Amino acid sequence: RPAKPAPDLDALKMCSTAITEYGLRSAWSKAVRLLRVMGQEQVHPDEIVYTKAMEACRAGARWQMAVQLLRELRHAGGLQANLMS
Repeated sequence: RPAKPAPDLDALKMCSTAITEYGLRSAWSKAVRLLRVMGQEQVHPDEIVYTKAMEACRAGARWQMAVQLLRELRHAGGLQANLMS
């Protein structure tokens, strides 16, 4: 498996904060959209960011999307999501 490039920590932190805010507002679709944009812009979301996006889906009662994100997280390299969040 090829090594992932070093993360842009400033962009990762900014996106993580935004996804958290979307979750607090039950804006699950914005959280998922930002997660998708991160991947397109080569800002690779980590397990914390995925978990925050799943929490936003939970807050918006979109459990199906949360399950899809969990599958993506596991497929992305065997990362372990924090299911207790």
